[in-house]
Amino acid sequence: QTMTQSSAVDVRQAGEVAGKSLSTLSQLVTEQNFRAMGFESAKEAAGASLGTPLPVYMVQLDELRQYAGGDPAPLLKPLSQVLFPVVAGGATRSGITVENTGKGWQATGFGSPSLSRALAQGVQASGAGNAFAVHVAALRTYFIGFRDGGGNLMFAPIRDEPELQLRAGVAIPASQALLALKPAALQYNELPL
Repeated sequence: QTMTQSSAVDVRQAGEVAGKSLSTLSQLVTEQNFRAMGFESAKEAAGASLGTPLPVYMVQLDELRQYAGGDPAPLLKPLSQVLFPVVAGGATRSGITVENTGKGWQATGFGSPSLSRALAQGVQASGAGNAFAVHVAALRTYFIGFRDGGGNLMFAPIRDEPELQLRAGVAIPASQALLALKPAALQYNELPL
C-alpha cells in the first residue's frame, strides 16, 4: 500500500486513543524523570494537551536506492502510526505515538521530546497544512511532508542536513529531497548508524 492508494489513516480514532493516553503520560512523568520526558516539571505534564497529529509514512531503503526521479508518492508507505506532539506551557514538550497494531489503535510510545519538538517546529517553519511525517528509518531521517497549493508533494527536513544541502523547515520538492538522500542510501552498509 502506498500514499497513492486509499491509505488514509483514521486520525480521529488514533486521536481518541492519544487523548486517553495523556493521563498515562502524566502518570509516567515523575520528579525524577520529568526533564528526560521533555517537561519543565512533573506538574506541567498533568496539564498537557495534544498538538496537531502527524500520520507517519516510511520510505524503504531498497526503493530509495532504485528511485530515479518522477512521482515520489509511490515510495511513501503508510505505517498505521500517528505521532501526537504533547503541548504544555505553550510549547511542544513531548510526544505520544499511537499505532494500529491490528488489534485496534494503541499507544506504543511516550516521550521522544527532541523528535516531537523537531517535528512540531518543522510543521511550523514549513507552513505545511495537512502535514504528515516521512521517516527514512535506515538513514535516521525525518521530513515533514505536505502538498503545496499546486498539489506538489513537498518535504521539509526537521534538522539541518549540511552534507545534503538541506535546511530544517525549508520545503523542497519531495523528488529533490529523495534524490539528495539516494547517495547515502547507496552507501549505507545495513549496519546501525
